[in-house]
Amino acid sequence: MNVILSAEQYARRQKQKRFIRRIKLPLVATFLIGALSFTSEAAYRCDELHQLDASQLHTLLNAFHLGLDHGYGYSLAAIAWKESLAGKVKVNYSDPSFGVFHAHLTYAARREGVTSNFNKNILAQRLMDDIQFAASHAIMELDYWKSVHGDNNWRKIWASYNAGHNWEAVPHYAADIAYKIRVLQTCFIPKMMLNLSKQNSPSHRSKYVFLQSN
Repeated sequence: MNVILSAEQYARRQKQKRFIRRIKLPLVATFLIGALSFTSEAAYRCDELHQLDASQLHTLLNAFHLGLDHGYGYSLAAIAWKESLAGKVKVNYSDPSFGVFHAHLTYAARREGVTSNFNKNILAQRLMDDIQFAASHAIMELDYWKSVHGDNNWRKIWASYNAGHNWEAVPHYAADIAYKIRVLQTCFIPKMMLNLSKQNSPSHRSKYVFLQSN
């Protein structure tokens, strides 16, 4: 969701982003997941996060931060989770795609002006090694499909991220991204902010989810 932020809201967002940068993953991994207390349905969703290790949680948090200024915070985190198991599987030779967000090598090479096979190998390695670089390509891909489908057609945008113009063939992909975003909102990123910054009022959480959710 794209919204125009007031000065107060912008200041709050910047404070939250600074807070993210200061977080140490061992603290997040041990405190955050252990502190969850939800309904049975939400707890079932949160079980999926219990299966991730500290490096995967760090990848989700990093992906969220890298997408935040572009309106893709949750989208990038969910795509990282879906595409690479949050950084565990950074290559798919059948596409071929590489990196946390599985950027398709053909399109990444076109954006970078890379033509030789040798330089494509270098590009593939950089996509795997540099999450910020990989995120920039994921953001460009999402930006393109947003221009095709419109700002609020998120399921089409997510489906096209996976299947291009054949987006109608992969409704399950978009549905899984939407589901993962709900899990992240319920179990990880807002809860982390609320617990660790001791801001536990429902109104604060509602405002945060409204501002950052897409």
